Amino acid sequence: MIAIDWVRGEGPPVERIEAGNPLKSREARTVVELPEEGFVAKRYRFVGWFRRLAVTLGRGKGRREWELLSEAARRGLPVARPVGYGIRKRGGLVLEELLLTGRLFPATDLASWAREHDLGRCLRPSEKGETIQAL
Repeated sequence: MIAIDWVRGEGPPVERIEAGNPLKSREARTVVELPEEGFVAKRYRFVGWFRRLAVTLGRGKGRREWELLSEAARRGLPVARPVGYGIRKRGGLVLEELLLTGRLFPATDLASWAREHDLGRCLRPSEKGETIQAL
């Protein structure tokens, strides 16, 4: 198993993250809850040597999200507290990025909120402002 190189902050070993409670999972991203620590971990996986090279030479989604969360927190916005950002490499190329944030309580994602409030797929332009204000 390849260890996590925590570039910013500090986080648990990869075994603890893999044993967490999965919240969402797709081919390129998995969101896992670590209830004991009160953290949420996002794993961004990169498939194929070209994508891995591009992330190694540039900035991947995990790093961009770390930077945005850090800046938002610095400005006093109510966002998940960024705890750690790490990468896993093989052969010098980034295999995956890991973003560790504090868990927000109570919190719900926008899609769930929209379903609970019967917003459907689209809003009339006059309703958009009201919805944004309600958030």
